Amino acid sequence: MNNLGLGENDLTISAPGLAPDFRTITITATNAPQDVALKPGRVIHGRVVDSTGKPIGGADVSYDCLADRNGVFSGRTLKWETKTGDNGEFSWDSAPGLPILLDIRKSGYMALEWTKIQTDSTNVVTFTLGRPLAVKGSVTDADTGEPIAKFKITPGWPENGGARFEKYRASAGAAGHYEVHFDSPVVVGPTPYDFIFQISAPGYAPAQSRSIKPDEGEIVWDVKLKKTSATIAQVKTADGKPAAGVKVLLAGPRDYLQLNGTQIRNQNSDGDSFETDADGHFELPPQTGDFETGGGISSRFYANPGR
Repeated sequence: MNNLGLGENDLTISAPGLAPDFRTITITATNAPQDVALKPGRVIHGRVVDSTGKPIGGADVSYDCLADRNGVFSGRTLKWETKTGDNGEFSWDSAPGLPILLDIRKSGYMALEWTKIQTDSTNVVTFTLGRPLAVKGSVTDADTGEPIAKFKITPGWPENGGARFEKYRASAGAAGHYEVHFDSPVVVGPTPYDFIFQISAPGYAPAQSRSIKPDEGEIVWDVKLKKTSATIAQVKTADGKPAAGVKVLLAGPRDYLQLNGTQIRNQNSDGDSFETDADGHFELPPQTGDFETGGGISSRFYANPGR
């Protein structure tokens, strides 16, 4: 092997019908030969079915990594994938001798990701794919009953007694109606996370859904948004003058604002940002929970907690 960098390198040695060998080697200026003796591969037999027990043919099955996920490597340099037959079954005769995680997906079903399977069993393991999640409903003004013309639906998940939302995955809704579909978990993990949705519109307080299981199928969630005033904030310099052209970042509990020289950025790339006008003003949309704002221009930095 050529062009390996000095220091630690992660290697996977594999061959058909044999169990792969995962090893980390330290490369120096001179290196002794690496002897590898591969053992017979473990055989995995699986069957993919729907919620009624009917076989699902043509499902994609792929190896993700070792189940213990010990370190970044975790056997990820091994590649294997296949499709189920018409009877929903698949097999692999070159599996590692350790528990592994598989990904299983088929269009029209909720995917299984990081599904753990033991490789020391000779039994056929059954995997069930549920229906994809569909959430739909109406969005109206709580006082007038009129449909909200434009709004956003943002998916998230429960976290530390609250919720975390992925703003980059937000969908647009219009004319008081929405419908969103998901065929994979909101967060990849051995145990599927619940979904939580937030619906927001300019001039209204955002609404948050209950926790929704990935396998609940079709959900109707009608929302009545309540009007609320936006907060007009002002940024001033140390001598009390309005600070124009300041980039203001909004940070929630899991965001991290970082100041690098005269530049401020949010390590959460989908965080909200604003810019002050000539009088130092900016409009802060309605928020739920604790938050902080931070801004910077030239050699100045401003920070302010909020709630």
